[in-house]
Amino acid sequence: MSSRGAVETVFGYRADVDSVLLRRLAAHRGVAVPDQERLPEFADNLGWRLADMLAIAGLPTPADLMPADPTAKRQVQNVLQGTCRLTAEEIGPIRQYARALAPSPNPRQQAAPPATVTFGAVLERLMLVRNLDDTSVCHVIGWAEALLRRLILGYFPPKPVWLLYLGDVLDLRPDDLAALSAVPTPSGNEPTPDYRSHIGGLVWDLTSLSADAIEEVASFVVHMRHDATGDW
Repeated sequence: MSSRGAVETVFGYRADVDSVLLRRLAAHRGVAVPDQERLPEFADNLGWRLADMLAIAGLPTPADLMPADPTAKRQVQNVLQGTCRLTAEEIGPIRQYARALAPSPNPRQQAAPPATVTFGAVLERLMLVRNLDDTSVCHVIGWAEALLRRLILGYFPPKPVWLLYLGDVLDLRPDDLAALSAVPTPSGNEPTPDYRSHIGGLVWDLTSLSADAIEEVASFVVHMRHDATGDW
């Protein structure tokens, strides 16, 4: 199968890629803007997941790149409530446990339609493909939900420091997020309050699991905390 045919099979959709956010990201990384057939390769080269690249390109997200169980947002919240203040080392065993669980045997995911290409709309799609909602994200980064919702609706651009916290949750580079939103890159001199988190990778680990399996991860977290020595 040709590259064009393979991409058409994966995407199930044909459109010209003309996204200002994609152009911003390419310019930031010093590479050429890809055509649609090269988006998977482009994502790999930049260390992005294809679902995220489709979001910034404004293209549909195929069902097999969506969370397996979109009804599991409450269970995801339960996991994040117990892990968002842990260190990367402490989260390691939890990620191993999550990855060892069988993927959802009966995925309920549905393809997502083309997205509006604004930073706020893309941010919402980045949350959607991770099975995150406003409550989950705001609990991790210590925001009021109204602030996140207004950012998504495009009432104002993000402050550069906010991209540190969003990058934590989304497991994306803050400088890439800054390029997408056309604001300066965080300087690195910003304060690092307690709500900086290491859960971005764990969020992705949960996307292939059913609600019941994610609840198993939440129970595992509770047991680890009870068995641990010291406070964490």
